[in-house]
Amino acid sequence: MKLVALIICFSGLLGVLGEPTDDCYEKNLNCYIPGSDLEIGHTTYLPDIEKCENGCRSLADCKWFTWRNATDFSVCYFLKDCPTPTNGEEFTSAFLENCSVDLH
Repeated sequence: MKLVALIICFSGLLGVLGEPTDDCYEKNLNCYIPGSDLEIGHTTYLPDIEKCENGCRSLADCKWFTWRNATDFSVCYFLKDCPTPTNGEEFTSAFLENCSVDLH
C-alpha cells in the first residue's frame, strides 16, 4: 500500500516538474539556419524553454525562438523570422506572438 501511495505521489510530482508547455511551442520544428542573418543571437546559459521565450521577449527584433534540447547541452536561438523551418527531434520553436505571457 505504501508503494502505491509513493508511486502516485511521484507521478504527481512528475506532472508538476515535467516539461514546460505552451500551446505556441512546436515540437520537432527548427527555425535556426546556421549563418543566416535572421539570427539575433543565441545562448547556452538558459535552463529551459520558458527562459528562452522570455529572452526573446526582451529583444526588440525577436519574433521567433528555437530551443535545441540535446543530450550534451541546450541552446536558445533568438530569431527575426522562420521562413524555412525544418524538422528535428531535439528542436522546439515558437512564434512569440502566439505564446502566453501568463504562464511564465
